[in-house]
Amino acid sequence: MADAPPTGPQAPADGPATPPPAEGTGARLDRLETAQREQGGKLDRLLELVTGDGDTPASPASTAGPVLDVPAMVRQAVQDVGAEEERRRQEAAHAAEHARLSAPPPERPPTQPQGARARIQRRMYGGES
Repeated sequence: MADAPPTGPQAPADGPATPPPAEGTGARLDRLETAQREQGGKLDRLLELVTGDGDTPASPASTAGPVLDVPAMVRQAVQDVGAEEERRRQEAAHAAEHARLSAPPPERPPTQPQGARARIQRRMYGGES
């Protein structure tokens, strides 16, 4: 049994020896060239999307302009919030000052001292009796 011939169809170890018989060499080359052109077009399109070259917009990050500086944006936001709080504080101080100035003045106490001592001082140093 060691010398028995192999049974069933077997492919050679080097692969198929002949191309499929249904198409000619020219048609096969045309099909390969078309596939390469399509793949090349797809690769060019991907490259345009990644780099942002061409008419098509790139990724959303590249449409925003230059690379964003996040720490600078955070500092600016903190400054904006601080400026807004300062503006509110100044408006509240202004409103309080306005209310203070528009209120009627408090009643003033009499300008002359009252009592027995005050009468004696008025008579000694002059003044209204």
